[in-house]
Amino acid sequence: MRQLLLCLAFVLFAPAAFAQQVGNHTYMTYEPQHGTQVEYLSRQGEAFLWYPGNSVILAGRWKREGSSICFAYDGNTYNPVTGHIGGTFECMPFALHQSGIRERVAGDILNLERRVDAPFRLSKSQTTLEALRAKVGQ
Repeated sequence: MRQLLLCLAFVLFAPAAFAQQVGNHTYMTYEPQHGTQVEYLSRQGEAFLWYPGNSVILAGRWKREGSSICFAYDGNTYNPVTGHIGGTFECMPFALHQSGIRERVAGDILNLERRVDAPFRLSKSQTTLEALRAKVGQ
């Protein structure tokens, strides 16, 4: 009976624990196909992506689905690497997502949640959050 209660508690509280672990952080990822991407993920499942070449910050959502992390952006968005058109969730193994992370900092250090326009057009070149913060003036 105790094991059943522990399993039930894990199922009920694992998504909240996952949100605590992942949410309220700014991530800088780098993959040759996409280039440098910067994203703030809130604990409430909101995502704010600064994508190379974009003049705006893409507002979206994130969620955990099993061992995957999933992202959804507006219907007029397009992932040039996977060919996914926005409006629905696109999932990837959490471990794969984590492997692309170059930096992770607590909080929304670039105020992506409050921006509509990107501070400048982000290059695909690899960079650091410190360099971006200096350029943005944060």
